[in-house]
Amino acid sequence: MITYRDLTCTTKGVIYLINCLDCHKQYVKETGLELKIRHRGHRQEFRKGQTPIDTF
Repeated sequence: MITYRDLTCTTKGVIYLINCLDCHKQYVKETGLELKIRHRGHRQEFRKGQTPIDTF
């Protein structure tokens, strides 16, 4: 079992949580990608105005 102390930017197969500072909604998702790759994708979506929160 992986603990938070074992996480790195190259960890794969994690469940993660994003908190919206504006509306206080939470986005929980699982990814098989490296964490840094998924994070980069979320940043790109945010810049385009396609935030994960919009998908609810």
